[in-house]
Amino acid sequence: MKQPLISVILPSYNHAVYLKERIESVLNQNYPNFEVIIMDDCSTDNSREIISQYKDNEHISQIIFNEQNTGNTFIQWERGVKLSKGEYIWIAESDDVAEPAFLSTLASELEKHPKAVLAYSYSMIIDFASYVIYKDDSLVGTADQVKVYDGMTYARHFMMTDNCIYNASMVLFRKEIFDKISPKYKKYRCCGDWLFWACACKLGDVIEVRIPLNRFRQHLNKVTSRTSADGSAWMDMAGVQSDLRDEIKLSNIEKRSLRVIWNRKITNSAFIEDPQVIIDKFPRIFKMTPFDYLAYKLAKKKGFIKRRTRCILGFFNVPFKDAE
Repeated sequence: MKQPLISVILPSYNHAVYLKERIESVLNQNYPNFEVIIMDDCSTDNSREIISQYKDNEHISQIIFNEQNTGNTFIQWERGVKLSKGEYIWIAESDDVAEPAFLSTLASELEKHPKAVLAYSYSMIIDFASYVIYKDDSLVGTADQVKVYDGMTYARHFMMTDNCIYNASMVLFRKEIFDKISPKYKKYRCCGDWLFWACACKLGDVIEVRIPLNRFRQHLNKVTSRTSADGSAWMDMAGVQSDLRDEIKLSNIEKRSLRVIWNRKITNSAFIEDPQVIIDKFPRIFKMTPFDYLAYKLAKKKGFIKRRTRCILGFFNVPFKDAE
C-alpha cells in the first residue's frame, strides 16, 4: 500500500511545558512519509526556544513564529493547510500526545476507503503530568475495531447532540476537503472545531478506529477549560448548534427532540449560573415546549434518537489539576 505524504500542522501557543513531549511524539511516528509545520502564535513562555531545537530535523519542513498573536487557533489551521504539501492533514495540538502508530493506522484506513474524508482514533484523557485519567478500551481487542459510517448519517446521529470528534489531534483528514468546508467555524473561540468536523462529515464517509492512539490532555491553560469555567462556551455551542441546523438536514421530530436534549444539558450544567439567559437568547436551540417533549418521547420509542458520548467527559466535568 502506498504511503502518501502527510502534513502535520502543529499550532503552538504558551504550551512550553508540554511542547517537547508533543513534538517528540510526532517525530517518533512509525509512518515514514510526513512533514511537520510548526506555527507559534507569539507565545510568551519559552516555546520559541524549545521549537528552535528541532529546526534541523529532517521532518520539519517549516517553522513559523508569528509577529502578532492571531487570537484564533482556526486561523492557524488555515495558514498551516495553505502551506502544506501533503495529501492528508493532521492538526496536532501542541499539548496532546500521540502513540507511534497513530499516522500509520489512520493513513492505512483512509487508503483502504477512498470514499472516506476523515479517520479518527479513540483517545485517552491525560492530565498535566501525562497520567491517564480516562481510557475507554471496551472494544480494544475485539474484531470490530474499525467502523465506517456514511458521513451524513454520522453527522445527523452523532454530531448534533455531542461532539464525538472532540479533539483535532485524534483526526487525519484529506486535504482536498478543507476548502469545501464553510468558513463559519472560524468565528467561534472554542467550539469551531465541532462545526468544522460536522461539515466535513457531509463530504464523505467517516472512519472510526476503536483503538486509543491519541492522548488528549486536560489542564487549565486551554481555551476549552477557561470557557467552560466562565460559562461562555455555552454561547459558542448555541451558535454552533444553530449553524449545524442549517448545515444538516433534520426532520421536524429530530429538531424538536434536540431542543429537549439541549434544554436538559444547559439546565443541568454546573458551569452556568443563570441558564435562562442563554435559553431566551437562543430559543431555537434550548427553549423546550410540551410538544417538543412529546416528540422526544416518540423519537426515543421509535429509536430515532441515537446518542453516544465517548471520552467527552460530560463537557469536561471531570476534575483535573494544572501544572505547578
